[in-house]
Amino acid sequence: MCMESLSRMILQRPDMFLTDKYLKYFGWMMHDKDHHVRVAALNGLLQPFKAVQDATEGKELAPADEFLMIDKIELAALENVVGKFLSRIASATKDPKPEVQEVAMKVMLMLLKGGFLDECEDDEIWDTINQRALSERASLSVRRDALYFVLDQLEAFDDDGEGNESSERKRAQQLDAVASYAAHAMTNGPVPLDKIKIEVADFIVQSLRAMPEHRALVTDWSAMLRAIKDDKSATTAHNVKAGDRADVAKQRVLVRMLACAAQEEVGAVAEESFLNSDVDPDLANSSEKGKKVSTGREHETLSIALLKALPNLLLQFKGDSDVISELACLPRFLVPTVFSLPQRKQDFMSLIKNLGEIYLSSSNDDTLDKTARSLVSLCKGNHARVTESKAQLRKVVVELRDRIVELMSSDDSTIATSAVSAVNSESEFASKSSKRRSGRKKSPKAGASPASSKTSLTDDDNRGNDADAEYSIFLNVKRLRILAKKCDLSEFFDDTNNVNQLELLCNFICDGLKSRLRACKPVDLRVNADEETAADKLIEDPDVLAAIGTSVNEGLQLILCVTGWFFNSYQEEEGLIKNKKDLVDQIQDGDHDDSSVDDHVILRLRNRLLSLLELCFSQYIPSSDEHGDDDTTVAKHSDDQLRFADYVQLAAGRTTSDLRVLFPKELSDAESPLLRAVALQEDGRLVGAFVRFISSKEHLLRENEVEAKENKSMPQSLLLPMGRAIANNWSRGNRREAGVFLRHIASSGPTASAIVTTAVDQMKKEDPVRMLESQMASLRQSYENWVEEEPDMDNEFPSDEEMKEFEEAEKRHKEQFQHLEHRATQFSKKLGVFGKLSDEKLRPALNGFIKEGVRFGFSNLDVNGEDTLVLGSRLSFLSILSKYASWIKKDKQAKKEIQRFMDEKEDELRHHEEFEDVHVDDLGALAAFRKDLGLKNLHKVSSKVSVASEMEEDEEMDDEASDSVNEMQSPVASVSSRASKASRASSRASSRVSSLPALPEGDKESPRDSDSDEDSHFSAGDSSNNKRKNQTQNTYEKNSEESDSDVSSLGLGYSQKSKKARRSK
Repeated sequence: MCMESLSRMILQRPDMFLTDKYLKYFGWMMHDKDHHVRVAALNGLLQPFKAVQDATEGKELAPADEFLMIDKIELAALENVVGKFLSRIASATKDPKPEVQEVAMKVMLMLLKGGFLDECEDDEIWDTINQRALSERASLSVRRDALYFVLDQLEAFDDDGEGNESSERKRAQQLDAVASYAAHAMTNGPVPLDKIKIEVADFIVQSLRAMPEHRALVTDWSAMLRAIKDDKSATTAHNVKAGDRADVAKQRVLVRMLACAAQEEVGAVAEESFLNSDVDPDLANSSEKGKKVSTGREHETLSIALLKALPNLLLQFKGDSDVISELACLPRFLVPTVFSLPQRKQDFMSLIKNLGEIYLSSSNDDTLDKTARSLVSLCKGNHARVTESKAQLRKVVVELRDRIVELMSSDDSTIATSAVSAVNSESEFASKSSKRRSGRKKSPKAGASPASSKTSLTDDDNRGNDADAEYSIFLNVKRLRILAKKCDLSEFFDDTNNVNQLELLCNFICDGLKSRLRACKPVDLRVNADEETAADKLIEDPDVLAAIGTSVNEGLQLILCVTGWFFNSYQEEEGLIKNKKDLVDQIQDGDHDDSSVDDHVILRLRNRLLSLLELCFSQYIPSSDEHGDDDTTVAKHSDDQLRFADYVQLAAGRTTSDLRVLFPKELSDAESPLLRAVALQEDGRLVGAFVRFISSKEHLLRENEVEAKENKSMPQSLLLPMGRAIANNWSRGNRREAGVFLRHIASSGPTASAIVTTAVDQMKKEDPVRMLESQMASLRQSYENWVEEEPDMDNEFPSDEEMKEFEEAEKRHKEQFQHLEHRATQFSKKLGVFGKLSDEKLRPALNGFIKEGVRFGFSNLDVNGEDTLVLGSRLSFLSILSKYASWIKKDKQAKKEIQRFMDEKEDELRHHEEFEDVHVDDLGALAAFRKDLGLKNLHKVSSKVSVASEMEEDEEMDDEASDSVNEMQSPVASVSSRASKASRASSRASSRVSSLPALPEGDKESPRDSDSDEDSHFSAGDSSNNKRKNQTQNTYEKNSEESDSDVSSLGLGYSQKSKKARRSK
């Protein structure tokens, strides 16, 4: 306020206050820690300049400013304070607060215009201001004012143009000068050309558009195109040659400026729907604010200028992928009406021809994406050149098809297993592939088969050629996949002889990828007696492995896209409703079609994709400890082979998730027979395989919790696909899968926590009770794994080093249990806020949840229902369960039932003949659990009368507590005897290696039946069913149970030896 008052007094009485005596306070206050004070101090210096400028321009004063003595202001009086604090004013343009930056830049601009900087020779000050013109952290106004500084230093902006021709030439020179400065700034330093941030050239265009006197520079298309065509050397602001690197960068800057200027101009004059014509409607911004009435004359002028110049520009910069990617996006901004002009037909034909050639020769992802978008956009609309555009795009698609067929047909195993053999020899697809392979096809050896013979991919003599061929396959499949994401490829295939050519191509690619995956499949030498033969089948060339891996990834996405387009076309043709009204339960009686579909192109492609995904997951390479035997029985795989296996499984995991989202289980209730047929219900093998892979990489996720810099790609690659599939199928989701997913709600880094938390919110919204059941599955699985990983000391007389390692292992084990408790706390918080459950359905389910946890804690039965575990060895699980205590303590009825249930279980425990063997720390966990829930202790008498029976029955209860509460029994806990820990580990590991693990849920039965699911179902049930479920409920534990690295030790203070002794009898 003092600074603002002083600033006002300077304007009112400049004869008294516009002196160094008072102006110095503004300089001092520019260093204040409060940014409001800094803004006021800078404004104090700005106001005299602004007042004089407004008076010079003849602006009218506000009524409150009529008494200001502006005519008495002498700007020369500011010279001393400006000279003293100039460096501080310049540094304020980089202030952390944007408000300070903007005022400081305005002050500097006023100083520039007032001639205060004419004698400034400090390069550091000039560089500081100039750099703000290209700064990503600066606002538009700061960048604009900084660009004024840059333009003031460029000779091209000294004089104004004369006449139309000289004006266009002058503007081209000015654009060249601006681009030269930007190129010099971007390449000033050891920055590789492919790493420079060429996108900051957009800031120059936006700044020029914000300058009324220079706006015409970025709307004069002839001048911009002329600047691009003129090949001049880049220079610095001082007209010094910048070098060859700057020359290359300058051309990229000019093309980027052209692309940005075109997009900005089209966005200013065209309708928003025009810009989003090739964007997914779900992703496009559909706000009404930005819509325009018409495209306007400006848009047509721009379109004609670009259409005339683009064909030659595409040829001129064909070898520069960065420039081409910017040029390739421009056709999307052209108004379609100019395509129909007769005088522009040749330009249009040259344009689409050049775009097609660029697409077929480019390998850059950005270039391919922008070129594909332009090609597809030119095929839309009602202009006169749609037919020519589609014909050109068909040539591109057919050429890619023929290339893939030719490259993959060179592999004998691919030919033998592909669908080409089923095609009539006169068909177009077969004839073309035959012609391309004529004279090069090798005859297979007699008796050889693709599965048994050694393929060319493992031939030492051809590895260099194989790498090139596989890379070519990858490039062409990628190009086809990018197009498949933009348009329906079936429009460009002729179904010759009633054969779906696009399906045939997908089958061909699928078979080719299968043959390559079989050649890369990990080898278990325990199965292969001949070790030399088995090892020889492995592909070791890293280039070949990398190319095959990327081909598999692109092939999976291509087949998925094609399947999705067929599925979309079917729904549109049949007029199917795509929301919940399509479900059977909302259709009137008599409308249901009981017929079934066994053969359809969608079904066939889906099944082929499923088989390819299973083969991808079979690339899993178990570690030596998972085999449970000597290392010599495990085939040694190189780092390249391990990376290949991981990459392929990651790709399969993403595609599996997409497939489960495309064909959710809810489709099994649809009216359409085909929708019911395509519903992906039997997905247990794929889910189990992906869970196995994620569990094997769990330690990498846990490292994000302790690393200084988080690896965000790991949770995004592993957890995000699984979370999408779970959330989209949650009404019939797999609780076991969800249990593994929910492990990472904590202790896996912020990205993993955010992914899981978001998925949990959706799960809770869809089915909160099922979400609660998955929490129990997660906690129990992790607790079981924690018990299995308990450290043990085998040596009775350990050395100091062994004792140190054992103590560190115990410490880690203790920390793991603390992480498990923290996870339970996070689970509990997701049930509601401020002591209120988010869904009333959770209230009765929580009662069953706690009872199931108590039952599990008191249980000492193994997977076979036999009494093999030490009595009370699971009571430590109650300390995890206590994190839900806050929800039970407020429900008097539920609390009374749990009191009675606890008394029964503890009474059975105390009357057991082996009660004396229960460890004191386990009893301590039991007592702590009672205390946390506010339960009374059981009387230590030989009577089965519980404390609950002695509680007052006339205690008043509210409406919520008086509701009936159902108990949901769970199958017997899936913990095996600790006495045979090594043998169990070996059995579990061998099941991982031998086949893909299944992840059954048993959801086909009614959820009220306690036999219906291997997970805990919190509903009424008969505990007598547990014996019958013991034989089948442990399928997942045997096949896909993985170690949980976040589960940790109780750490209750007793020795490891005593803990280990009490785990098993």
